[in-house]
Amino acid sequence: MPRKILIDCDPGIDDAIAVCLALFHTEIELVGVTACEGAVAARQVNQNLESIINLLDPPKRPRLGMATACANAPAENVRYLHGSDGLANLSLQIELQRSLPAEKVMAECIRNHPNDLTIVCLGPLTNVASLLRHHPHLASSINRLVIAGGSVSGIGNVTPCAEFNVYFDPVSAQQVFKSATTKSLVPLDVSTEVRFDLGFLEHLPSLQTRAGAFLRPALPVLFRAFRQHHAMEEIFLRDLIALIACLHPEYFQWEEMACEIETQSGLTRGMTIFDRRYPAEWTNNVEVATAVESHLVKDAIIEGLRWAGQKTQ
Repeated sequence: MPRKILIDCDPGIDDAIAVCLALFHTEIELVGVTACEGAVAARQVNQNLESIINLLDPPKRPRLGMATACANAPAENVRYLHGSDGLANLSLQIELQRSLPAEKVMAECIRNHPNDLTIVCLGPLTNVASLLRHHPHLASSINRLVIAGGSVSGIGNVTPCAEFNVYFDPVSAQQVFKSATTKSLVPLDVSTEVRFDLGFLEHLPSLQTRAGAFLRPALPVLFRAFRQHHAMEEIFLRDLIALIACLHPEYFQWEEMACEIETQSGLTRGMTIFDRRYPAEWTNNVEVATAVESHLVKDAIIEGLRWAGQKTQ
């Protein structure tokens, strides 16, 4: 039976690829996709999400939830990697439809699928925190939160010690980590172990498919950005790794840990701090991926993208 999933994301090229894979994957019933501010501002991320769904035109369209501006958002974003519009400057803009706020779509999907819905969090945790504040009774009805974010080693990707998703809205991240939800975290330490070289482009759907018409122009932009800004010939697709962790947790090693988030402004904003003392004094609150079978994850992504290539233009 397909796994019921809601994706909360801030597209972003890598988020968009994850949505593309999930929309057509035979093991996923994508019941909802919600947007959160992060990679780009709220209005842009809303347009990006609607543009992706409109372009791909899945047989069963999921419910869409729109982002609202995040209070105390930092100036940093990842436009330098993803283009000024977050989607490789492909000009996919469409007129925004009237959609509910992300938090309300999340709540509706949980009520429709109590104890059976996994929320895969690929961006900042603003929407999930809002859901838990306004609908606290629904926390126990969420099957699991799978979160792309954080760093166990303390080495970040937006500051020396903070990962972008947590750094962007650390207060919301702290609220989510303190909540009584079941959580699985895929941190930078693991997601950056899975790297994709230019040979990955050969596995994308053809240009004659809807997915290929987006992916084939978008991925080279990401490769060029990684080469220019990181001096790397390979790219990370961290959000895809988190999605595969939801589908195939057996490809990862997991450890129960206790995590707190630094919410104060300054050098350590958004740092994920884990109590790894022996004996630990904090109570475990999250399952953390500590190792990954990279080749199995890459094979699963390539196989999933084959399904995405079934719909022609």
